Amino acid sequence: MEITHKRKIQVPQLRTDGSDASEEYNARAFNWVRRTASPTLDEYVLNPFETAMKDAVLKEAHRSEKSSEGDYLQQRHTKRWDLGGVSFQAAAYRHSSIAHETVYGRLQSFLQDCIEDNLDTVHREFVRKTKRGPHVSALYVLDSHVLWKQANTKVYNKQDLQVFEAGTEKAYKGVEAPCELVVALDSGRFSKLNETNAQTYLRARALGKQLDGFVKDFTTRVRERHGLSVTKGEHEVDYALADGSAVRYLFFSKDTSVSYGKMLDCLMKPVEGESFVASTGDIELIRAFGFKAPYSIGGRGKLDVSTEVLKYHLGMCTLDRAEKGQVKYSIFDNEHKGVYVKARDVLYRMAELRRADHSQDTQMKVDFFPGAPVGL
Repeated sequence: MEITHKRKIQVPQLRTDGSDASEEYNARAFNWVRRTASPTLDEYVLNPFETAMKDAVLKEAHRSEKSSEGDYLQQRHTKRWDLGGVSFQAAAYRHSSIAHETVYGRLQSFLQDCIEDNLDTVHREFVRKTKRGPHVSALYVLDSHVLWKQANTKVYNKQDLQVFEAGTEKAYKGVEAPCELVVALDSGRFSKLNETNAQTYLRARALGKQLDGFVKDFTTRVRERHGLSVTKGEHEVDYALADGSAVRYLFFSKDTSVSYGKMLDCLMKPVEGESFVASTGDIELIRAFGFKAPYSIGGRGKLDVSTEVLKYHLGMCTLDRAEKGQVKYSIFDNEHKGVYVKARDVLYRMAELRRADHSQDTQMKVDFFPGAPVGL
């Protein structure tokens, strides 16, 4: 073996004549792009250059606010460089993200516990037993949701980088990808912000997009060859290559497009200002209008909320959103403690939202197995 300090990166061309040799070439090229080409550009060019700019704006932000490293920023800070014929703008700011899936799970477990406790004759202050099953305080659910969100919110200083056409606020369209790029295996080289490194960074970024395009085209071709769109279960195909190595294509269905934050908003989204609208959450509407006079708004976001009063302080609350149809909840009037909503109805609504936001797509996983060394 020979020590090397560089790697040549270029974009392979997908072969489409259908021959075994071409399909084997495509598989090898895909494996090389995934394991060598793209990681090399990321590790030695793209990430060091971007990180240098992000670190610079973060340090400047802390100096401006006279805060220490690790403290949360109070404002958004930006820093701009004009290099390589384009404008780079890095930003640093405080950001928060909520683990909505965890919050969704907490709500689901809470409602299930209310039902199970009711069966076990366990009494809770915020739950009332009725002939229709346990009803839980709408206000308690809303307040608990706020606490669950707070407990599952991560706050941190975020940095990002944008590239603009020189002297403008127009997004940079990019340069034509070079045929190849020789990358020095020195991660510190591109942490220096100068014209030469900026031009190489832009070429590497363009080359990286071409590599991504090859991966996309390869994946599409393999899917088409095997005639798979959406499947139930798994489908595995193994191929032996000419040199004794092997490639495996594994197809499996996976849930996609599950937006837990969106589903929670359908249930819990608070009123904006003083106006209740169609996007206000179900539980918030029940809390405000259960056992009250009907509430209606017209126009594009039509909403009607009404309660049919029944015996034993029970009622049926109907939320009618013109574009999304009706949803009904059993509710209970707990006098001065407010409106209670049937726990099982909320669970049903969660399941309904989950089904509406649920889809399956075929995922493809490619594994490459090198052959045994000569002489083994």
